[in-house]
Amino acid sequence: MRTLLILPVSVCAVVLSTIAADWPQWRGPQRTEISTETSLLKTWPKSGPPLRWSYEEAGIGYSAPAVVGDRLYAMGGDDQSEFVYALDIRNSPPQKLWSAKVGPLFKEERGSGPRGTPTVDGELLYAIGADGNLVCVETAKGTIRWQRSLPKDLGGGRPHWGYTESPLVDGAKVVCTPGGSKGTIAALNKKSGEKIWQTAELTDAAAYSSTCCRQRPALPARPRTAVLFRCERSSRRCRVRIPTIEVYA
Repeated sequence: MRTLLILPVSVCAVVLSTIAADWPQWRGPQRTEISTETSLLKTWPKSGPPLRWSYEEAGIGYSAPAVVGDRLYAMGGDDQSEFVYALDIRNSPPQKLWSAKVGPLFKEERGSGPRGTPTVDGELLYAIGADGNLVCVETAKGTIRWQRSLPKDLGGGRPHWGYTESPLVDGAKVVCTPGGSKGTIAALNKKSGEKIWQTAELTDAAAYSSTCCRQRPALPARPRTAVLFRCERSSRRCRVRIPTIEVYA
């Protein structure tokens, strides 16, 4: 089993929620890996910071934690299934509040289990398992609101190493990357899971990456949103493509 270790600085940052910012998704609030925290240690003690707590039932996999208020959300796997769960980190050790099944355990000889990080958006949470199961879960009790299969419902194709994606919430939509002939990127209604659009003109396979949105300077009447999503392998070198999807007012 994987053991989740949280160092004192991280614990202080989430427990003192009245002065700390949340880290609700992969790479932080804006997916930039930039934290707004202040008053952090400039240097660590020679012996390292003392361990505040550890959690030994995190499950196998490669998920990173998302933290909102006094709760930590992450994904893990056991011998048969992948799941997303919530911990109350006011306690030491943390108390598991709930766990919701995402799908079957993705097995790979070099490392099994989920690869993505949950995305927390208010009362709802979104997570994608390595087999491509996208679930919407209520953060209060872990009740599954809706679920979709990227391969079955959106025509996607699972990459060799499994889906390695953390879903993006953009306004009323949740964006994912099923890949395949029906469209590389898809946007679903975040409340119901109904498909809003899918990129029929862009049909590349899913890659080991997650979407990010940002506004780019443009003509006043033509705002543009850039979606950064793809890293493809070319021979032995990795080439990054950054397509731009234009949205017109």
